[in-house]
Amino acid sequence: MAQQNSRDDQRRRQMLSNAISNHTIRGAMIITQNDQECWAILSYPAKPVNHILHAILTILLCGLWGIAWIILYVNRTKERRVRITVLPSLEVREEVMVLDN
Repeated sequence: MAQQNSRDDQRRRQMLSNAISNHTIRGAMIITQNDQECWAILSYPAKPVNHILHAILTILLCGLWGIAWIILYVNRTKERRVRITVLPSLEVREEVMVLDN
């Protein structure tokens, strides 16, 4: 029985490692990780709008670029965090939280 638990723990850690790899490939950074309890928290950084560039374009294009600037600002990417947990039943759960910055 102890050997089975050891294999399950190894399998859980491998599943956590795979899930973390998938997210880091897409640009996430690891904030914290607990291999014993098989969970991790990752962060996808926000992508800010370059306001100086858009202000210059708006002035040069007589205000027309202001519409695009507003659309870009409203739809900008905010920081989000993902908590990955591998349960003892070998189920991978991912919880996403968007942070307002």
